[in-house]
Amino acid sequence: MNPTYRLQAAVEQFVRTDVEPAASRIDESGEFPVTLLKHAGEHGLMGVTVPQAWGGGGRDYLSYALAVEAVSRGSASSASGATDSRGESSCPCP
Repeated sequence: MNPTYRLQAAVEQFVRTDVEPAASRIDESGEFPVTLLKHAGEHGLMGVTVPQAWGGGGRDYLSYALAVEAVSRGSASSASGATDSRGESSCPCP
């Protein structure tokens, strides 16, 4: 399987296990999903397009777009933070 589509499959699994169960709670409470963003980072979704030499995923923008699309299906409000292409976020994660 192509590496881009392997990433997409991994993101879809992350969405099923992490994003979808939390989506309605996040939307209703308006909370900032710190835990979800930490898990997104653990799944390689923070800094998808940042070069690996700088600690990113080193992937292309097709990979990034597929990741955003997959996360958006689970929670559109969480997609922008959970798939930050620069690896930056307003996440107050330690």
